[in-house]
Amino acid sequence: AGTFVVTGGGSVASARIAHYADGPNRYERIESLDGKRRNVYRHNDVVHTVWPASQVTMVEQRGLLGSFP
Repeated sequence: AGTFVVTGGGSVASARIAHYADGPNRYERIESLDGKRRNVYRHNDVVHTVWPASQVTMVEQRGLLGSFP
């Protein structure tokens, strides 16, 4: 668990990240700390992205997501 800060192009973005492993299962929670509020929850390869302000949730398979960053 910790806070992740990225700078680039004159801007700064930060997120609170928690990662947990239990045997073969992986869990992750990412909360944006600035900009438009967004929460990301991952269980193995299933990723739920939630935008609370607009009440929208998107569910994706991790293998279909773009690469980091």
